[in-house]
Amino acid sequence: MPRPSSFGIEPKRLHTLTSRSVKLPIQILSFIFSETSLAAQSADKSDALHTIHSSTTMLTQNQLAKILRLKIKDVNPSTIYVLAVRGNQGKNRIGVFDDRAYAVYDWTLKGTWRMNTDPSSDVVGRAHLVPGVYDYRAGKHHVNDPAPRGRAAFVQAGPVQVKRTGVGIETGWFGINLHDAKGGSTSSLGCQTWNQGADFYNAEGTGFRDVMYRILGVNPEKVMANPSGVGRKFKYILVTAAEVTELLRTA
Repeated sequence: MPRPSSFGIEPKRLHTLTSRSVKLPIQILSFIFSETSLAAQSADKSDALHTIHSSTTMLTQNQLAKILRLKIKDVNPSTIYVLAVRGNQGKNRIGVFDDRAYAVYDWTLKGTWRMNTDPSSDVVGRAHLVPGVYDYRAGKHHVNDPAPRGRAAFVQAGPVQVKRTGVGIETGWFGINLHDAKGGSTSSLGCQTWNQGADFYNAEGTGFRDVMYRILGVNPEKVMANPSGVGRKFKYILVTAAEVTELLRTA
């Protein structure tokens, strides 16, 4: 019997699912948590489940639901949640897309992608986003620069907490954006980044920005016209792999 993947889909078949999203059991993500499990349901084709490597470690439905329940005390199904796991494959490295993000909205897993939550290099003063729950919205990366350096992404919609190497913890508005990586690297001075050509946006419309912009009801042109931020906010939840382990041990 084929080994089931994290979301109840055979690993080989999961890699090919780029035209459907996976409908999470409603009672799980609304946190009613009855013992009865609803069957997975197909969602609109525009909301794609996108994975680059099906072998990458992913959370199961129950694990994802449990983490969100413990991190967000009063879950609202109309709120968009992006859960990012730092060190997703067990060992966190800088300069590598070894982390993973999950986008959840209206009881539906809209997509999951490889990404990076660390700066590409570490020197004194470099900002590392501290695990926590933060507000973000669509906005322009490098807000004062023209394209292509200034480009549609996601920006802070509230203060964040960073740990600066050799300095300590600071809280504020630091431009810790969610954006695509350039030049073949993770391209981060503290931002959260996705591979440009596959995971952030692509011709199939299955990248993180593609899917999130559809949910938010915005497009790159609208974002570029409102560089400081446009549209509704969403929750960006950063956790470490070690924290995930501890949360899943919680009764």
